[in-house]
Amino acid sequence: MTKEGKTVNIASLTILFFAIYQFIISGSLIFPFPLNEFIFLIVALSFIPIYSKTNPYTVLLTVLLGVLNILHSEFFWSMLLGAKDMQYLSESLWTDFFKLFYYIGLITWMIFTAQENKSIKIKIGVIIPITILIIGAWKGNLLIEFSSIIILFVYSLSQIKTQRLNYLWILLFILELTKVWSLGSFGVK
Repeated sequence: MTKEGKTVNIASLTILFFAIYQFIISGSLIFPFPLNEFIFLIVALSFIPIYSKTNPYTVLLTVLLGVLNILHSEFFWSMLLGAKDMQYLSESLWTDFFKLFYYIGLITWMIFTAQENKSIKIKIGVIIPITILIIGAWKGNLLIEFSSIIILFVYSLSQIKTQRLNYLWILLFILELTKVWSLGSFGVK
């Protein structure tokens, strides 16, 4: 197994073992989805030494996506700010700006991923997950947004032997799946 595959497997198994531990203790399968942003950033940072020369823009973009995803998370800010500052942040547009730039970065990453393929159908076909992501973000529907990640997950599985940086798409899929699962079990749509 490649170094990238091992890293993604370790991150995925860590999440799974946490969920199993929670299941044994509480009887509910609970994933640590508020930590997904940190997990993605750590794994993306571990890819820098491997891809800094061969694919520097994509690997730096994934690190930037990890940072933007953390910055738009109120969970992150609640660890740093007091109640009064948190209320100001919640009422301001700062987290919305970070979320907007996260979506722009995610779309850019989709385009970079498609451009690595020689097939013109794949390069044009990237419009489908981009459109799905935009619709999901506009409607605020996590399931629609997740559908765009599913498409890139399936594509990444088919290209993983030649484009190992796509392991990050697989990790993002796993992290988003745990988030959808957890929020769905809480009754959130």
